[in-house]
Amino acid sequence: MTQIKIRLLKEQELPEANKIYRLAFGTFIGLADPMEFYGDASYMMRWYAYPEAAFAAEIDGKLVGSNFLSQWGSFGTFGPLSVHPDCWDRGVGKKLMAATMACFQNWQTKQICLFTFVKTPKHLCFYQKFGFAPRFLIAICSKSVTDMQDKLESIRYSQISQERQGEYLQATRELTNSLYPGLDLQGEILAVKNQRLGDTLFLWEDGRVVINM
Repeated sequence: MTQIKIRLLKEQELPEANKIYRLAFGTFIGLADPMEFYGDASYMMRWYAYPEAAFAAEIDGKLVGSNFLSQWGSFGTFGPLSVHPDCWDRGVGKKLMAATMACFQNWQTKQICLFTFVKTPKHLCFYQKFGFAPRFLIAICSKSVTDMQDKLESIRYSQISQERQGEYLQATRELTNSLYPGLDLQGEILAVKNQRLGDTLFLWEDGRVVINM
């Protein structure tokens, strides 16, 4: 019987994990060249934000799958969960999910979400086995900036002195906590800074942060 080992993903395995991710998703949606899935985007960079919560699945010493978790205070999310097509329907995904749920339990996460293919009963049923239920279809919306929004004060995280960065992070925690108790995006803000992925914009009015993005 095939032995599936679940462990933490190593940094040097990120290129191979990326190949498996593209091959798995590209094969599933039927791309002529599965490796072109998602262009030049690299979800594997999530490893640097939470290396202690990036899981690898291996069979006979060979990497065959991975999953990446994110901890936003009391809220958690995960993905992409990917398994090499040669290992589909062999219990690899189930093992990865068992480790995933154990990690969230250890974090005492109150709410967990994921994104999956809504048209495939296989995916929906798989996650339902772990207590998840379908809730929303995701709508991508846009809105023009109004004159009122133009008047909001703003500053980028990179412009804030090191001595005051903690104040802005605390203001962000207070803002997100008002949306969902315990929600904390500090880790994401620091990941953007540490990985030099861009910047975080803080908007405020009347002396309090109202938006950060």
